[in-house]
Amino acid sequence: MAQSYDFALEKIGMDIQSFSIWNEYTTFLKQVEAVGQYAENQRISAVRKVYQKAVMTPMISVETLWKDYIAFENGINPIIAEKMSMERSRDYMNARRVAKEYEAITRGLNRNYPSIPPTGSNEESKQVSLWKKYIAWEKANPLRTEDPTVLARRIMFAYEQCLLCLGHHPDVWYEAALFLENTAKTFTEKGDNNSAKVFFEEAALMYERATSGVLNKNLLLYFSYADFEEGRMKYEKVHSTYQKILDIEDVDPTLVCNIILPYQYWVFWNCNNANDEFLDGIESIKSHLRLRSTIPPLNNNNIFNLPENHNSVHCSSVFRYLL
Repeated sequence: MAQSYDFALEKIGMDIQSFSIWNEYTTFLKQVEAVGQYAENQRISAVRKVYQKAVMTPMISVETLWKDYIAFENGINPIIAEKMSMERSRDYMNARRVAKEYEAITRGLNRNYPSIPPTGSNEESKQVSLWKKYIAWEKANPLRTEDPTVLARRIMFAYEQCLLCLGHHPDVWYEAALFLENTAKTFTEKGDNNSAKVFFEEAALMYERATSGVLNKNLLLYFSYADFEEGRMKYEKVHSTYQKILDIEDVDPTLVCNIILPYQYWVFWNCNNANDEFLDGIESIKSHLRLRSTIPPLNNNNIFNLPENHNSVHCSSVFRYLL
């Protein structure tokens, strides 16, 4: 049961309305039967750990949790209670301050707003503005934490909450993935390669989710995903991402097959010398073009009639083949 509470708190423990689950967890732990002094000490430590984490988390009614925590410590040892109160009061006061700001910045957000394709309505524009304001607030680090992982988790929680309502908005997916990528790069610069790896993988997962859900026909997300993986030198993943674009239905084939995809593939190949992958990709595009015989040819100098000395052509010169 404790593992279920831990899982729930990992997912929603930073929500401003998360008081009830924190409170239920501490109540549950207090009621756990402990036989023997060792088991009793373990129970006390478990309750204390949850309380101490809760009172430094901005949420509505965090004051109630603080009072309950002090009462809990007093019931064990008044001397320890005074010591704990002095040690934790600063974090609690900080959480209480941020909770008030948190409540104000999220006022007006409709968390039950239906996740539907953009309509351009006034209410939708209002909700988009409020969500972006909330995310920007989290990025400003109102908690004043010096732990970059804690800050990143809070920001990503805001993005995840936003996507529940704005899941049809590609810019939100892209911004979330880009934030994870930039966070990973920051950790790399600091020499924390383990944390960097975690955030790079989360960025890849974010792109995977974006291109596998309701926006699985959105070219922006596919090309952004390919660029991201190219930056990590995951060339097989880049190749497979471009292949997925060829399988998209109901997308303007002239735009995809004649202009955007050949150019993207050419840049990918020329800048990375991925000869075999590039040629395989070009053959796939050619096959697609044959199937879509209604697509007008670009002109006699199209992307497939490249010079023999491919390596001598700079990426930017591709534009001349497309004009």
